[in-house]
Amino acid sequence: MRFWVYFFYLLVVWALDSLGDNDTHTEYDLHKRLFQQYNSNIIPRSMSSSDPFHVGIELYLMSIDEINELRQTIAITAFLERTWTDSLLIWKPLEYSDVTSINVKVKDIWTPDIVLRRTLDKQSDFIDAYGHAVIYSDGRVIMWPYGRYTVSCKNIYWTIPV
Repeated sequence: MRFWVYFFYLLVVWALDSLGDNDTHTEYDLHKRLFQQYNSNIIPRSMSSSDPFHVGIELYLMSIDEINELRQTIAITAFLERTWTDSLLIWKPLEYSDVTSINVKVKDIWTPDIVLRRTLDKQSDFIDAYGHAVIYSDGRVIMWPYGRYTVSCKNIYWTIPV
């Protein structure tokens, strides 16, 4: 008798759990809905087109690789974090199995055009074509392109006391 009570209890719990799964979507469904009509060439404006569009930028310097005083150049390795909100990439996590963030390829989303001037090795637009970005359910997008950059700069010479 105990076995059947326990079995019936498990059956009810399983049935209730499977009923809830019918209302939730997978991460696959989320990607499909977000990018079905998304155009990565269009700047994602806020709901009111008169509002300014903000892009946050932070440089995380990992190392100073070289300072060439004769050529007046500096080579650095750095991450350039960029953040913005894309109003077309918003969803309710409860509708998608509590998925609060997804990773996408940078080539699939709009990215701000930011170019590093005075580069010596190559023109750098701070975008890794094969890189990824994280999109949060509130529409925040964060990407961290990483690279080594050589730029010209006027060196300021000073004497350090010995």
